Amino acid sequence: MRVARWFAVPAALALVAGCQPSAETPDQAKTRMEAESATAKRAIDSLDVEFAKHFNMAHADVVAAFFTEQGHMMAPNMAESVGRDAIKAGLAGMAAMKPELKLTSQSVVANGPIAIERGTYAFTFTIPGATGPATD
Repeated sequence: MRVARWFAVPAALALVAGCQPSAETPDQAKTRMEAESATAKRAIDSLDVEFAKHFNMAHADVVAAFFTEQGHMMAPNMAESVGRDAIKAGLAGMAAMKPELKLTSQSVVANGPIAIERGTYAFTFTIPGATGPATD
């Protein structure tokens, strides 16, 4: 019985060690991340189009839904809005300014559950009473 026990423990450890996935090589990691980044970019590009469309239509409730409850909207030269309700309230006056937002994604890098987008925006608006539109 003792011999069987001494044999069973190393055998179990060998089985567990054999079930572990092999480490990813740098080339495998690069290939995986390129595929994940391409998939994430397609999804983010689609969301950017929807976000801009609703922003331009001054749908504050829909735009606010793009953010989490802990989300921060930091518009230039305006106070930061934190959370969906504050973001919705901050966007409420946009319709009068005839907003036109264009988002351009330049790159997306993804690794597992995290993706980072880098891009630009152009925001044109007309302040009520102004002689013409302004662009940021």
